[in-house]
Parts: sequence; C-alpha cells; structure tokens
Amino acid sequence: MSQAVQGGGEPAMLRSCWLRSLSLRRAFLAPLRAAFASGVLLGGTLALADEPVVVSLTNADEFAALYQPGTTAQPTVDPSAVVPEATLPEVEVRPPVAATTTDFVDPTGDFGQSLAFPSLADQILGGSPQDVGGLNSAIRGERSLFDQSNMSTIVDEELLREKMAPDMFRALQNEVGVLVQATGRGQASVFLRGVTGQQVLVLIDGVRQNNAVLRAGPNQYFNTVDPGQVERIEVIRGAGSVLYGSDAIGGVINIVTRGADPNRANYTAGGFRQYFSSSDLGSYSRANVEGWVGGSGVFAGASYLDNDDLEIGGDRGRQPFTNYEQYSGDVKYNRMIGENQMLTIALQHFEQQDLPRSDRFEPFVLGPPANSARPTFFDPQQRDLAYIRWQGYADNINPFFDLFSFTASYSLTKEGTRELRSPTRTDNGEFTDDMVGASFVFARDRQDEGLGVLTYGADYFYEDIDATRSSTN
Repeated sequence: MSQAVQGGGEPAMLRSCWLRSLSLRRAFLAPLRAAFASGVLLGGTLALADEPVVVSLTNADEFAALYQPGTTAQPTVDPSAVVPEATLPEVEVRPPVAATTTDFVDPTGDFGQSLAFPSLADQILGGSPQDVGGLNSAIRGERSLFDQSNMSTIVDEELLREKMAPDMFRALQNEVGVLVQATGRGQASVFLRGVTGQQVLVLIDGVRQNNAVLRAGPNQYFNTVDPGQVERIEVIRGAGSVLYGSDAIGGVINIVTRGADPNRANYTAGGFRQYFSSSDLGSYSRANVEGWVGGSGVFAGASYLDNDDLEIGGDRGRQPFTNYEQYSGDVKYNRMIGENQMLTIALQHFEQQDLPRSDRFEPFVLGPPANSARPTFFDPQQRDLAYIRWQGYADNINPFFDLFSFTASYSLTKEGTRELRSPTRTDNGEFTDDMVGASFVFARDRQDEGLGVLTYGADYFYEDIDATRSSTN
C-alpha cells in the first residue's frame, strides 16, 4: 500500500512523530539533503492526519522531492509500524536509608566515607547504645528525624567537641529553632516555641529534671550539666504534652550522658580535653576513663571550669562580678543480664560556687530604691542525680510487651544565695529539693498487624522541699 504526500507547499506540512507538531526548518533539511546525496537509505516517520506511520525513502531523489514546492512524491509506507505513545514508569521517591553520596571522597580513604552532613533519615532519636529500644529517649522510642512529626534536632558528641562548649549555654547556642538565654554568667534557660521555664521539659537520661521549685520564667538550671559528660542532646520543638503533660508545652530536651559502649569488644580507653577562652581568661578541663570487660562496663569522668571577669571590649577593661568556678563528676556502671537485658547504675554531681547574678549589679540595675543594685551570688548552685535502671527485651513471648525499662531515681537541687542589701546587711537563703521518682515504660511491636508500635507506661515523682532565710547586720 502506498500513500501520496502532496508537497505543493512549505515543508511545514510534514510533521515529525518524535517532535510532534513542531515544524521542520530548512536549516535542518539542508544538511540532510547533502547527507543522502549518495543514495543512503533513510528510515523516518511522518504524521499523516492523527496517526503516525513509518515511511521508507529508497533514494536521495525521492527524499529531495518531498521538500520541493509544487512536487508530489510517492514514499513507501509501512502502516503496520505504528509508534506507540511514550509513557514514564512510576517512581517512588523516598530518602536514602544510609548516606551513599559525599561531597568529597578521598581515594585513599584517610578522611572516612563522607564529609557531608548526615541526612535526616540517618539521625535517630533514641539511637544510643545505652538505651535499649529508645524507651528513655525524648519520644520514648526510636524514630528518625525524617519520620518524626515534630521538628527535632540532635546535637551529638562530635558537634559538641567542634563547638568546644564549656557549658550547656554554648552547647545549644545557635541551634535551629532554639533560643538560649543567659541572664547572667553560668546560667542558661532554653526557649522552645516561645516559652521557657516550667513549660519546657528537661530530661537527663530520660529522668525528669523539672521540679516544683522551677520558676515560670527564665532560670539557670539547664546549665547545671557538664557538657563533657554528654553523648547527645535530643531537642523536640513543639508540644510533647501527650507523653509528659503541661511541662512539655514548648518542647522536650533529653540530655543523654556518656557510658561504656556495650557494642565494642573488650576495651579500655581514656581522654582529656581542655579549652581556653581569651575573653574571660577561662579554662575548662575534662578527664574521663572508660572500659568494657566481659559483661560489665564503666565510664567515669570529672571536670573543672574557672572563669575570670569578662572582657568588655573597646579598652574598657573587664566587667566586675562575672567570674565563677564550677566542678563536676560522674560515673556510670553497666552490667549485662543475659544477652538481652542490661542493668545501669549512674551517679552525677555538679556544683557552681560564688556565681554572681550579673543582672543585680550596676550598671544593669538603675532606678528608685526598690530597683537599686543588690549584688547577689549563688553559692552553691548544686545538682545531684542517682538512678538505677533495668531495661531490655522480654525473656518470653507475651501479648503485653517486647521491650521494657524500669528506672528508680533520686535527684537533689540545692541553691544557696547571698544578697548584699547594704554595706552592713547581708541576706542569706537556701533551699533544697529532694525528689525521688520511678518510671515504667513498655513497648509492643504490632507492625505486622498494621498497628505500629504501642508504647505505654507511668511516671511517679515525690518531692521534699526545705527552705531557710536569714539576715546578718
């Protein structure tokens, strides 16, 4: 069968199937004529009416005749060769399970696998080897930042070392969505979603730090943690009240402390770090040792910080009453119970001495006598924490839980104040908050039934508060 093509017009009457209704240009046809001057065979496609068909031009003269005005050619048409409509395959777009690309890969391998930031899918809330199943994480489970519904951040140990943070203010400073206020030296109060104080929950290894004496406004208690003992900081920006109640309206911060790694073979290690700051002639020193032998592991460390008065700048000398000292110590013991359970005992002590409240010194306080300067010092500002935890996988298959964690804790918050009311009068105050608590968390994996992971439990805390105040003339 053949079909005539009328060539009595411009070449725009011919249509290309692969270009679909785009006009052929003479600039495109000229080199083709030259290419087929020697009689080379050409296989092409013409779109006659609405159905594309394959056309075979057997010689150069027939090909040239198609594009000459006022001529008619009789190309050979194969109607059985119909070009199908092209379609794109369906593609499912998901984040990579593991980072497989890098900004730069050293061919020698000396610089590791990647210099890029880890993806959100690689950063896991509750991903600490000290926390089986993540039941003591900020979300009481394990989930990547990509899958977590709240906007979240993880500040790991490597990033803390890069920041060279001597205190918790520097540890979280400049993090996305986090504002840390330091009313005075040695203090830090975290704002999440515009709130702070009683409405931002702070956990240490999953143990509640917020207590009944926590002020509604900015306070200094977030800074009573040694950053050198921190493995990671999990920050949940947004309400966590379903798990924790009104303490977590603004968000949740879980400070995970370091410990011996149960996933490593028998080992011993130690470390020492020291930072120096020229702005306040401050020196931070931290030493720690760790090891794992058989079924037991120990981590222990201590630190000391000595800050002088802060440099004002502009050749104005140093700001008085901005110097203070702090020291801390911690130890954590882990013992495997069988292959799937672990017992943890942890002790922490932190103390600041002669810590001035800069906002109560001139020139920051000016006005009538009621707002006049009244130099105030925290001495001591102290936090202690002790807990014992049993966690792991259930020994026997049961319909109630696959994972469990039991924690019994004791914490002490002690704050002494010395306030200089006049040259002859000093007010002394002190309060102590003794808090005991118990936490039970269970998890049941029902993903095979399409129900996800069921996590449930209970927290109990009891506080005993004592306060005294006296004046000396």
